[in-house]
Amino acid sequence: MEGNMRKSGRPIKVLLAALLIPIVLIGCAPKIKPDESAKIMCNFIIKNDKTKISELVSDQKEVNGYYKKLKDSFTNKLKDGVSGEGVNISDDQYKQICDAYLKAIKNITITTKQVSVDGDTAVVNVKTNYIDMNEIVKKAEGQATEDIMSMGLTDEEEAKNKAVEVYLKYVIQDLNEAKPKSETINKDFKFKKGGQGWIPQDENDFEKQLGKMICKE
Repeated sequence: MEGNMRKSGRPIKVLLAALLIPIVLIGCAPKIKPDESAKIMCNFIIKNDKTKISELVSDQKEVNGYYKKLKDSFTNKLKDGVSGEGVNISDDQYKQICDAYLKAIKNITITTKQVSVDGDTAVVNVKTNYIDMNEIVKKAEGQATEDIMSMGLTDEEEAKNKAVEVYLKYVIQDLNEAKPKSETINKDFKFKKGGQGWIPQDENDFEKQLGKMICKE
């Protein structure tokens, strides 16, 4: 039973990190400094903060549909990740995991600092704290194992499905209660001029690395 939960834990942990893998939105922008551009984009990607994103992204239809695409992409990847594990996860459970994770990362603190500017290119240092997914997964495994052992289930299939159900319940619960760690992670990103502002030189890598930073993947 514990092994089944560990099998389920890995794809969940990996795919939560992949949740922010890119859906490209970049368009023309007004004059905004590189560090300001990076902060606006990070706040939008991580926190769905649309306050200033219109200054960087021209297509508002894409902006408004970003989070739905993000959730759909994550849910599909999560389903693919656990499809071979022989466990049953409902659409509602997928939704709860996704919603809980997005809620948790909204509390992330983001700071950006311009490192250098050289003509049409710039380097910006992005620093964030993070949600400790290893800690959440291990805690949920322990909680679920304790609960399942106390049930005294004898049917192997019933025990396996119940173990996954209880484990996911604790993952969702612990994500909803998660607080970012005080420790920070930082990384330099290259930006280029885009319109009158600055956009990541590699949009795919920017979002992918940002996703890894905020859950210490």
